[in-house]
Amino acid sequence: MTTGESAGSTAGLESFLGLSPGALNALVGSPGVFQGSAIKQTFSTTPGERISFNWNFLTNECPSFCSNPPNNFFRDTAFAIISPLYSKLTDTNAVATFVSAPGTGFNEQSG
Repeated sequence: MTTGESAGSTAGLESFLGLSPGALNALVGSPGVFQGSAIKQTFSTTPGERISFNWNFLTNECPSFCSNPPNNFFRDTAFAIISPLYSKLTDTNAVATFVSAPGTGFNEQSG
């Protein structure tokens, strides 16, 4: 995983994740996906088996309710794919409460 200038292209992410072209833009919405990074884990389950995972969204982008800057151009987004379905977990424009993330190298986290 990486952030900033060394993040991958939208097409590269969609290819890596096995998504069709344009799938990430449909998931994220306007202004669309410019770059990002991802990890994936492939596994098999038995029908009816439950799966779960723990996650924490870390970001240096100011959520939409933040007053500085007032408009969040960069829309960091977290999503999960349980093939063939995918869904957005959260983003910096979501109605959510972010908290400080000391010791992580990021400004805020979803917790």
